[in-house]
Amino acid sequence: MEDVILEVTASIIKKQIDNVSSRLVGDVKSFWMKHVSSFKEYVGNANKRYETTKTLLYKDQAVPLRDIYVDTSLKRGKTLIDEAEFVKQLLQGNRCLVSATAGAGKSFFAKSIFLKILSSEQAIPLLIELRNLNGTDLGIIDYLVQDLKSNFKISITRDVMIGLIEQGKFTLILDGYDELTSERTLAVNADLQSLEIPFAESAILITSRPGGDHLEFLSGFTNYKVQPLQLSHAMTLVEKLKYDQVVKDSFLKDLEAQLFEQHIDFLSNPLLLTIMLMTYGDLAEIPSKMHIFYEQAFDTLFYRHDSSKGMYRREVKCQLAIDDFRDILSCISASSYIRGQITLTNTDLLAFIRKAKQTTNITKLNPREYTDDLVQSVCLFLQDGMRYTYNHRSFQEYFAALFLIQIPTDQKLNVYRRYLVREETDSALKLAFEMNQVMVEREFIKPMLELILADNHTAEDLLRSHMKAIRLERKMVRRRVNGKIKKELDRHSYLLDDATEFWNFQTFVERMYKSKAKNYLKFGVMTKKAFIEEYGTGEVSEVIAIDDIQQPEFHDKLKRLGIIDIAGRRLDFLHWIKIEIEKHDQRTGDFELETWL
Repeated sequence: MEDVILEVTASIIKKQIDNVSSRLVGDVKSFWMKHVSSFKEYVGNANKRYETTKTLLYKDQAVPLRDIYVDTSLKRGKTLIDEAEFVKQLLQGNRCLVSATAGAGKSFFAKSIFLKILSSEQAIPLLIELRNLNGTDLGIIDYLVQDLKSNFKISITRDVMIGLIEQGKFTLILDGYDELTSERTLAVNADLQSLEIPFAESAILITSRPGGDHLEFLSGFTNYKVQPLQLSHAMTLVEKLKYDQVVKDSFLKDLEAQLFEQHIDFLSNPLLLTIMLMTYGDLAEIPSKMHIFYEQAFDTLFYRHDSSKGMYRREVKCQLAIDDFRDILSCISASSYIRGQITLTNTDLLAFIRKAKQTTNITKLNPREYTDDLVQSVCLFLQDGMRYTYNHRSFQEYFAALFLIQIPTDQKLNVYRRYLVREETDSALKLAFEMNQVMVEREFIKPMLELILADNHTAEDLLRSHMKAIRLERKMVRRRVNGKIKKELDRHSYLLDDATEFWNFQTFVERMYKSKAKNYLKFGVMTKKAFIEEYGTGEVSEVIAIDDIQQPEFHDKLKRLGIIDIAGRRLDFLHWIKIEIEKHDQRTGDFELETWL
């Protein structure tokens, strides 16, 4: 595959700066010309930062992104587009939301788009890693203003920054929307909505995992989905990676023969593909379940041999056995996960390690040595100054799930419930269920069912437990296509306003029992015909408070739309799960075990 990530040189940066200078007007241009050298320094430093990266394979030294990156394929609706076409569409002033699952390379994609826009000489990209807004009260523009002032001595007001972006000479790239904490998500959503009108002509790219809170409903954003790797792309990626050539050759041969087709769900994901290459040298096989894969990946990283140094293995400074090391890490991961922290300060990480020592009763442990091992020996964390980040957040989810399965605590149910906040986009609860279904059912699902069913006897009761209000909506979305304004009418929908943890629990169990409860999961949908009969074909938005459904007019409306029927079927499904778990308990209870023994 042709490598189209061009090297951004000083001459390209100068052309970009000159291009912007020639097109600005008024006070904004005066400000720009006054600080043009500082902006040039800003662009140059940003380019140096994003043209290289570190990975599990290259943890000691950053490598050029173009040396390890394979262009991303995307889908808009039913249309497949390549990365080059995506850049063209973005630079026409489109607002683009790109979603991808864990490990699909969203951050690499954001960096690649940054470099391609910079080399296009059409706009100057501004990339913000949204997780940096966590723990602050800064909005998107405020963060840019502070960054320019603290790092490049450019004292710019919020209004002037908005003016620069408003004139369409900058492209905003907002990476990792899903990595925002819940409170920062609400603030960033409000910030984006307030900027919709001033940035109407500006290009904006947001990357996220699927399922971000209401982000897809921001008007004017076009949704793109990152597509899984095809076999040819997977092989190209493996060929690019600098790894033991004998292992690579064997892995590539098996990929092409049948391995890729047999394990396409794993091997079409760039991160998992890379880690599987690392485990392949030891195991020569791919596990069938995700949690087994992560277990094997951790074993490989813990006992990892440096392929360039024969049988040399880095010393684990903290001197812990692998099971104790894993238990400490699972406690750290659970503590950081429930707080929504992917990046930890040095102080946070040391505090989590000390708390893990108490929880696991592993007292002979030096927290600083353990921190060094996380970065240098086991390579699960990356260090940037005094901040530490999981090499990939999917590892945080795996070890957080392991905490639920392996660490005894009287507060286990509360921990499960804290995980529910992120169930829509993350895999921690799913991994725990996969590891030990019986335990998760007894410790979490059964108690939650008892809580819900005790107070929910009707479909209306269940609606009340799921949300505070229902938003019935049909929106007219205006967006640019090939430089022209195009109107598109969104499909009718009903949304949950202020969804509760019981709704998160509902969606979790529906996914976990999908293969065994197909008949019970046929809820039906609100039909287009019913919606049009109720509201017509135009744009509409109505919020119905749950307390109002006691009134006949609102109750009848929800009944005509089919929403009451959907809730009733969901209630039947919860009763079915309760019966199934009781059957499991009878088969695996103490009496049955005693009889078997």
